Amino acid sequence: MTDQFTLLPQDADLVAAVAGLLEGTDLANCVVVFPGRRPAHFLRKQLYDKIGKSFEPPAVYSMDEFAAVLAEAAGAAGPEIGELDAAAIMHGLEPRLKGLGPLAGKTSADLDWFLPWAFKAYADFEELKKELRTPRDLGAFDLGLEAGEGADVFKRARDFSAKFGGFSKLYAAFYEELAAKGLLTPALKYAAAAAPGAAEAAGLGEKGLVILAGFYQLSRSEQKLIEGLFKLPNFRLLAQEGPGLDARYEFLAKKGLIKAVAGYKAAVPAAGKFTFYKAADTHSEVFALGQVIDKERYSEQDVIVIPSVDALFPVVHNILPEFAENNIAIGYPVSHTPVYSLVESIGRLLDRADGKAYFIPDYLDLVFHPYVKSSLHKGSPELTRIIFQVLQEHFLGRMSRYAELTAIEKDPDFIGAALKRLEHYEDYKAVTAGEITAHIKGIHDAVIRPFEEIKDIGDFAARLLRLVSYVSSSTTAYRHPYWEYFSGRFLALLDGIGGSRLARESFAARPSYFKFFGSAVKGAVYPFEGTPVKGLQVLGLLETRGLKFRRVYFLDANADALNVNGTGDAVLSDFMRGMLGLPTCREREAARKYYFETLLGAAREAHVFYRDNSKSEKSPFVEEILFRLEAAGADREKLENRVFFDLTFKNKEPAAAPKTPWVMKKLAATKFSPSALNHFLACPLRFYYLNVLGLREQEEMTEEISRASIGNIVHRALELYFQRGNRLGRPYKPGDFDEEKAAALFCLKEALAGFHLTDTDKGYGYVMRRQVEKRLEDILRYHMERLPGFTPLAVEVWLETDLTLPSGKTARLAGKADRIDLRPAEAGEKIVIVDYKTGSAAHVPAWQSFDPASPRSGWMDTLRSVQLPVYVLMAMTGKAEVAPGTPDHVSAALKGRGVSDFDARLMLLGRQEILEESLYKQYRSKLPDIPSTFEKYKAAICALLEEILDPALPFEPTKREEDCRFCPFKVMCGRQWVKE
Repeated sequence: MTDQFTLLPQDADLVAAVAGLLEGTDLANCVVVFPGRRPAHFLRKQLYDKIGKSFEPPAVYSMDEFAAVLAEAAGAAGPEIGELDAAAIMHGLEPRLKGLGPLAGKTSADLDWFLPWAFKAYADFEELKKELRTPRDLGAFDLGLEAGEGADVFKRARDFSAKFGGFSKLYAAFYEELAAKGLLTPALKYAAAAAPGAAEAAGLGEKGLVILAGFYQLSRSEQKLIEGLFKLPNFRLLAQEGPGLDARYEFLAKKGLIKAVAGYKAAVPAAGKFTFYKAADTHSEVFALGQVIDKERYSEQDVIVIPSVDALFPVVHNILPEFAENNIAIGYPVSHTPVYSLVESIGRLLDRADGKAYFIPDYLDLVFHPYVKSSLHKGSPELTRIIFQVLQEHFLGRMSRYAELTAIEKDPDFIGAALKRLEHYEDYKAVTAGEITAHIKGIHDAVIRPFEEIKDIGDFAARLLRLVSYVSSSTTAYRHPYWEYFSGRFLALLDGIGGSRLARESFAARPSYFKFFGSAVKGAVYPFEGTPVKGLQVLGLLETRGLKFRRVYFLDANADALNVNGTGDAVLSDFMRGMLGLPTCREREAARKYYFETLLGAAREAHVFYRDNSKSEKSPFVEEILFRLEAAGADREKLENRVFFDLTFKNKEPAAAPKTPWVMKKLAATKFSPSALNHFLACPLRFYYLNVLGLREQEEMTEEISRASIGNIVHRALELYFQRGNRLGRPYKPGDFDEEKAAALFCLKEALAGFHLTDTDKGYGYVMRRQVEKRLEDILRYHMERLPGFTPLAVEVWLETDLTLPSGKTARLAGKADRIDLRPAEAGEKIVIVDYKTGSAAHVPAWQSFDPASPRSGWMDTLRSVQLPVYVLMAMTGKAEVAPGTPDHVSAALKGRGVSDFDARLMLLGRQEILEESLYKQYRSKLPDIPSTFEKYKAAICALLEEILDPALPFEPTKREEDCRFCPFKVMCGRQWVKE
């Protein structure tokens, strides 16, 4: 036993202890090793504070750096490779090794499948090598798996052996190949550093002091390295007490190098040291942090700890601006950056492309990416944004889901709409169609077309480099915060890919390059590597190792951010890792607990924040501290501060809209359609939004074509069918069903083309077309079998009439009827107005229960809809106009007819079985008296119009919340809680 080992209490300052050991020595001749890089800055500052003048500092290393120094001294020389080169070497080895089995779970030789697996396998290989596992160890393990036949404990192991039968062979061959090529990996450096004599070869015995401080989790190579250092009389090992340290240092005690470390017993926390804050989300945590953090008296002894990067930018934007001196040291994933999401969007666009045609929703996602829509035209991104906004509206008016880039660039409708929009902008009135085409083409040429043909991985990396160059020089990205840092890291990754052994490899399909890129940069981070040890510190949990702070503000102390869940992205399962002697989930979680406890245990104040909601729970580490405090007599309710905003969930009724002079002027000039009156019947406030203000719900380009769009196609196909073949104005006498079907399908084809839906021979477009064709067949059969002897007079008929109201006011009614028929009836013939409904839910008025004298609030239950009565009223009293170029068979047919000669019907095309509902349908086998019934409907129409035109009656919201279910304005009026 020697005095080479010192166990510091949890509240000790590890860096100060190291500085104390160095006092009085030749600093330049000393070596200090910490687990990470961060403590080196604090050590140099403490030494400067003690010395008070410039000095030559000791050599301070992280463990990775120290292992590299020892490895080089031991003769392990050569270039170091990364995972890209490692994957390339493994891929080259795989065909030469027999009996490997299906390593990647698919055909191993296929690069698409092999590379993602190889990246994971390389990480496992490195861990095995760092644990000094030899190919013989793994080979013996393979034999052990076979010997375990029938034993339940080996079931998962045997499953692994069956799937990865040659894992140990590839492991052996891989490191043999590296040795033959004179290449190194980080794990090989650790193995070399752990070899006997490495410390002596590095001349460490001749140094003043060699100090290792703050280590907890040690691999087998690190253990061997430390055992070798104990042979040096100038070696010192410092550790800080904490949970699990006794088990970690047991290997030294067994060798007789140190006394056994006693089991950790957590001290009772000092009263008032801990404060806990539970919040609804991360932003609420940051809000609370802003309330409690000391903005006046702060120094490098104050730290905000962020175990999950989700809280980093909320802290950067909401906390750090109030701290003139601050420092960030944390890794931010490249996969979280906008430049990565741009590449991801391009990959998604190419993945779902059909030859040269691109899926429009993916295309719009890409062009509205912040870095694309901000492409500059004469120094400004405004023109680009206007053009893309017009392009989105243009696509919304079409049903096609695919478009070619050339077609977009030259689309006359789009270009015309863009020019018309630009007339409203003084700076862009002079822009020509050619300039718009050239600008869009320039963006396509820079962002999309370069990736249509990719030669190999190196070529792909070069194209991405040019993309980043374009974004940097031709968009506003350079003005965005952190663009310089994120793009710089991105370029470094691309340089690494282009210079790797994978550069000449190629994939069979374009999307595979983007999937490869996602795998290659998955673990890459942009290191916010702060160096000044001055001001408020913002660190990740691992960056706090070995450091003591006066005040700790710990954010996101939740199980999902702080604890270890699963094995991560690895080939070896946690069970297999345990069998092979690799760190398991339990051991990695023990390390996190140690760092958490030592950080908080050394602090004078600890403020712990965590989310408390249905998806998140506090970390068990926090729960354990709360339990200790409760055991010591503390009141949990007083310990936990609730960070929740005061919310009142009382439902406030929507406000009515007054009828201002502007509104009344607009109403006086309005032609009221049947659907507009229906809106007013259901909810006067909805009528105000739709028919007075002219608001419409913003449509979105979705992957599927909406039901409303399909309904428009069916309407148009039926319109064309009846207009052609001399079918209007004469009794409907269809020929052979197949002939009629062929005619209807021809009309459907024209209707699809009219809506620019041309991609109906594959994918969703094909499925949709087949569904519409089947529905058209059903509609055709219904007309041929259920409507004998009817005469279609006209389709898409414009009806209009002036209605004098009881008050003396006049209101104009106008609307388009889908079809007007002349149908045989018991007493002659009837005019039947047909309204197609492609939805399955539509209702006619309940004549038997509706009374215009009843309270207005109950009309939706009885009157239900005034659409059909308004059509009849307009046809009886007004004028009818047919489509231009169509013979007028309607006007003469309507003349001289009384109310009993009219009917209106809903043709429900969306139901499984097509049917019609008449305005005067039977109720309990009884038909209504048509004249008296229609007078009730007319009275209701007049009453609704009187309400609309009365300036004293504001537009009130409906009292029936069920009418709000599908209303697009329920968020505006305040009834967003009503679910569909």
